[in-house]
Amino acid sequence: MGFDISYSTTEIISPALQREIIADAEALYLAYSWVQCDGPSLENDSGYLTGCSRVSPSDPDGQEEAQQSDKPVGRLSHLLQALCELSSRHGIEWEIQHDHSEGVVGVIQYGIPDDAVRGTFEGLDELLEELGDMDGMSPEDFDNPFG
Repeated sequence: MGFDISYSTTEIISPALQREIIADAEALYLAYSWVQCDGPSLENDSGYLTGCSRVSPSDPDGQEEAQQSDKPVGRLSHLLQALCELSSRHGIEWEIQHDHSEGVVGVIQYGIPDDAVRGTFEGLDELLEELGDMDGMSPEDFDNPFG
């Protein structure tokens, strides 16, 4: 099971600034051991910077690997924080979309996510936390709605 959050700059970015932003995104990516979602990863798409991060419930192998790493675990909140930091640091605006949105969900401007973006990330974070609480549960642990 997975869910993709995509992000794109709203304006064309010069090649020199693209290199700077991509280098900063790579540093932010390397600062964490990403389990719950992929960290920020950017590429040039006809002058726009675009990226996509897969969100999925953490698997036991990924959790174990993260625990063995000396890096903190990267979660959705860290992805949002990274995009906000890149926006603030470089004066860029991001449009945010996801698999089930019909177009742009919202934007990050001057390092600040609008209410729709914040709500999307918080809602997904809560959902993943709930799914994580179900790890190791058997079908008998759930109420039977039929009987």
